[in-house]
Amino acid sequence: KGISTVSLGRGPGVFGEVRVYWNITPAVASEFESISGIVTMRDGQSEANITLKVLDDEVPEERSEYQLSLTSATPGLEISPTARHARITVAASDQPYGLFSFVQLQLRVKEEEGTVNVTVNRSFGSLGRVWVTYETSGDTAISGTDFVQASGRLLFTPGQTSQQITLSIQDDSLPEGPEMFFINITKAELVNQSAVDYTVREFGLQLDQ
Repeated sequence: KGISTVSLGRGPGVFGEVRVYWNITPAVASEFESISGIVTMRDGQSEANITLKVLDDEVPEERSEYQLSLTSATPGLEISPTARHARITVAASDQPYGLFSFVQLQLRVKEEEGTVNVTVNRSFGSLGRVWVTYETSGDTAISGTDFVQASGRLLFTPGQTSQQITLSIQDDSLPEGPEMFFINITKAELVNQSAVDYTVREFGLQLDQ
């Protein structure tokens, strides 16, 4: 939910009131509610928490990593050299690689027109290279008789937000009423050159946390 708690331990001595200063790098003020702060520990207190809050926005963003560091403390208090840094991972948000859908959910075409163009739209983010797989399926219209069976993949490059699929309609001389067939998006797959995991959610791609 955009909030992470990092625990601090103090010991073996816990005498007196002390202050520990911390910051986050890179210092991206638009990402966190606070990128630096002070933790005060009272006399006898051995534990305290740093609460980090990630700011919510509607900007599609990839997973990013930051470093939380204990930078200094009250004179006389030592900071462990092996535990003064913590890695903070902010999960990808707002569909950075896109949500894929058809622009029109229903199209009408006459047999004599021969073809029909179907547009696939990429909304939200447009980062990365993504393969989108599609396939037609018959209903009252029969594959091979009323239309040409089609399947394939579209490669969306970074920044590309739409592509067209051209489907072939077969014309005949038979008197017929309206007939129907479907084209479906079956998979959206990130071209994953860095071996980063991802999850397909409703034909949108979201990096795993």
